[in-house]
Amino acid sequence: MANRASRYRSFALLGILALSLVGCSRGDVPETGTVTGVLTLDGEPVEGAFITFSPKEGGRASRASSNANGEYTLEYTDDIDGAKIGMHVVEIFTGRTAIVDDKGKVTQPAVKEKLPKEYTDRSLEREVKAGKNVINFEAKSS
Repeated sequence: MANRASRYRSFALLGILALSLVGCSRGDVPETGTVTGVLTLDGEPVEGAFITFSPKEGGRASRASSNANGEYTLEYTDDIDGAKIGMHVVEIFTGRTAIVDDKGKVTQPAVKEKLPKEYTDRSLEREVKAGKNVINFEAKSS
């Protein structure tokens, strides 16, 4: 009887150990660094900009949108902030085409781009390092 109880306890401990290891795994998620910053245009904060950091070596892009103060925080996934360590191509834009429903009715009008071309044409590059990164963008009108 004592051997059976001992075996059950051993199996239970192995099961708990296995579950804890699975719970700690981040799968195929690469090392990331947190990225925050502020986007301004002619010294004024830009609200509602869409910011994308795409790793030059490939992999998942990180995204953010700026708040009323022009502040942003990149997200790698829904539950992981930051971006993959390394060089990134950066794209920032405020404009969008009109959104039309299936009946042809415009549900959201087009918005003209506010930022200069170098922010929207993927010519910007920034490096993300391990730890905390503060990457500000100070755009100037043409």
